[in-house]
Amino acid sequence: TKRLIYSTQEFGSEGGSTMVTISVDAAKCNGCGECADICPGDVYDMANNKAVPARQGDCTECCNCVENCDQDAITHSEC
Repeated sequence: TKRLIYSTQEFGSEGGSTMVTISVDAAKCNGCGECADICPGDVYDMANNKAVPARQGDCTECCNCVENCDQDAITHSEC
């Protein structure tokens, strides 16, 4: 069985030293869209009924997505 994990690892702080990684385990994600709805940075898209962290550079590191994912599908390096 393959596990699909959507992950992004793109941006750093102004100094370039902080790297944020956001991953969504597609096997756990039920496609409810709560992360996309609650994210103030509009980081998530929904694709094939799964959350995808498409704009990680817009992440405000509020951790709302991790805290509100009932499936524990989201891993965020700063949360």
